[in-house]
Amino acid sequence: MIPPPFLDPLVIRSCCADAGLAANYAQAFVDFAAGVRADPELARQATAARDHLFDATGTEDETVARAEAAFGDDAHLLRGLMLLESIRLVRERQNARGVPADITHATLDHHPYSTLRDYYAQHGRAGADRWIWSWYRTVGSGDLYRLGRLEFIPEKWVLPFRFFVHTQTGETLAILDAGERFDDEGYNTGATTWATTLTETDEAIVGCPISPRGFALQAPVRLPRREWRLALGPGDTVLDMHIPGDEPLAIEPVRSALLSAEPFFDHFYPEQRFVAYVCDSWVFSTQLEAMLPPESNILRMQCEGYLFPVGDGQAPFLNFTFGATSIDLATAPRDTRLRRAVIAHMEKGGTLRCGGFLLLRRDLARFGEKPYRNYSHYSGLAPNLR
Repeated sequence: MIPPPFLDPLVIRSCCADAGLAANYAQAFVDFAAGVRADPELARQATAARDHLFDATGTEDETVARAEAAFGDDAHLLRGLMLLESIRLVRERQNARGVPADITHATLDHHPYSTLRDYYAQHGRAGADRWIWSWYRTVGSGDLYRLGRLEFIPEKWVLPFRFFVHTQTGETLAILDAGERFDDEGYNTGATTWATTLTETDEAIVGCPISPRGFALQAPVRLPRREWRLALGPGDTVLDMHIPGDEPLAIEPVRSALLSAEPFFDHFYPEQRFVAYVCDSWVFSTQLEAMLPPESNILRMQCEGYLFPVGDGQAPFLNFTFGATSIDLATAPRDTRLRRAVIAHMEKGGTLRCGGFLLLRRDLARFGEKPYRNYSHYSGLAPNLR
């Protein structure tokens, strides 16, 4: 019987070779796969995990958790095997679109390749540590690409607000859907105290806006339809950006990546013409304004987009700043200004949140000019001035 590709020794060796892994490393996975093929129950569990990770559309956590439990002490090898499967899928799917091999390699190098290599360097054996399972699916989709400083993946806009642009001035304003709840500072975290309203007629849209600085404003604004046009709404294609942590977040490399994304996706994804670049990350938390100097790369990057609230985010914030989703305030390292600021904030009882960033494609030429802060009177309002 021909084994499924993720258990095929030839495929496993090929993927390991692409990742620059030694022959003995590949052999460990080949031997593990042989044992899985020989055990019907383990084969069933591994196949279920693989199918839920890469072919299903719903949650995969429960199925994967059962598979990990079934493999016990060998769960690290199962995770590694799933990473190798993501390599196969990315190669296959991007090759079908005609994507150059060097771009595929750059994309794989930051995720499955480096994850497999890092595990071997730390543990001296083949496998992978626990990873965010949804990222297996994201990478394995073949739609994620590393283009210079950033990674991009086409997505549909589903967040509960729309962006409008003034036909004469070019001012951009985000208007929230009705019923979204926020606290007194305009964030959708913790205890909320008010809800947004929205009224639409043939003449105008009256709703609660989001300041370009990243918080909701309670006082509704009126946008006459003859003066404002919709720039981004439900179902529109956006490029979701991911920021690898292997380089500084300098403005010029980011600009170069954004510029390269336009022709790339227009060529390889002509059926999905995108209208904006977006990102949800700890990097765009508005709390960082009080933690970092104005000249920091992170705050300079924040100023180049339209920020918006995204909800809680303490675990990812800590993970990217301390390498763990929780910390002991008494013993956590205080070796950087940011870490010291985060600890001080938490010692006062504060929690952390992430934030969102948007740059309309039409405004790419103005990247570097603070296009939303310099061209919107709403950017000057503070939360307590709603």
